Amino acid sequence: MAVLFAGAVVVGASLAEPTARAASREPACTPPRTRTVARSTTARLFLRRGQLAACVIADGRIEDISAYTTGTLHGSLAAYPGVSYKGDGIDEVDSLAIYVPSLRRRKILRVVEVPVQSYSAREVASLALLGDGTVAWITCPANRRDEPCASRGLRRVMLEPLGGPVRILARSPSIRARGLRFSDSGRVLRWREGSRVRHTRIR
Repeated sequence: MAVLFAGAVVVGASLAEPTARAASREPACTPPRTRTVARSTTARLFLRRGQLAACVIADGRIEDISAYTTGTLHGSLAAYPGVSYKGDGIDEVDSLAIYVPSLRRRKILRVVEVPVQSYSAREVASLALLGDGTVAWITCPANRRDEPCASRGLRRVMLEPLGGPVRILARSPSIRARGLRFSDSGRVLRWREGSRVRHTRIR
């Protein structure tokens, strides 16, 4: 399974700030032989044994959360790719999905299924996340090496605003795998396409 958190709740998690006591537990979130994927003042995402793991600094508890290797944080809210299964257990169909949990509450808040026209892009190069759960990501063709994306092939910038449908904002083989981010106001999403910085207003 791609996700080990159980249950689901309505979006609206409050993000706690670290205390001095929580800061004293931070070393528990930095075990040896791990590589940081994303970090905030309240949580850390990292790779260990080839899988994505999460740790909330307040309690130092580590969870393996996905077999994919990309993710992002907004406080203790996370976003990362995983697999969504549909079917009766016999004729199951798996598809790429984006999971948005509250790490502090250990609850999955949202599961965003990637649209059917993008199933050929089985990897996620990067993600961006807002505090309300709005999430954006770049899909790409899979690579057989350590990097998740092949160097060639069509890439897509996708957005799923809270309460809205998934939108494909751009399609191009020259979209950069890194550099996807929201502005500080959360109203603009930016990414790189070749040597240009492109953006779209989302609110």
